[in-house]
Amino acid sequence: MQPKCVQPRLLPTSCSPVCPPSLAALLPWAVFFHCLFGLWQHTYFMLDNIDNETTAVFIQLGQGAAMAHLAAANERYLKATRP
Repeated sequence: MQPKCVQPRLLPTSCSPVCPPSLAALLPWAVFFHCLFGLWQHTYFMLDNIDNETTAVFIQLGQGAAMAHLAAANERYLKATRP
């Protein structure tokens, strides 16, 4: 006989046997709609901290050039706002 602390403890299930397959069927749809909502959220609202010029550079030249342009714009902003 095993000691009491090693014996597995069988607990009653707190949900019906229908619940896990239902959740497994619902999960792909939940992931899909979660991603769809995130895509809408990040493309619908305009961001105030990215100007149109940086967006145009990003589209035309790629991410590296856009990041360099954004860093230069940040430096100009810091020079203009700080003494």
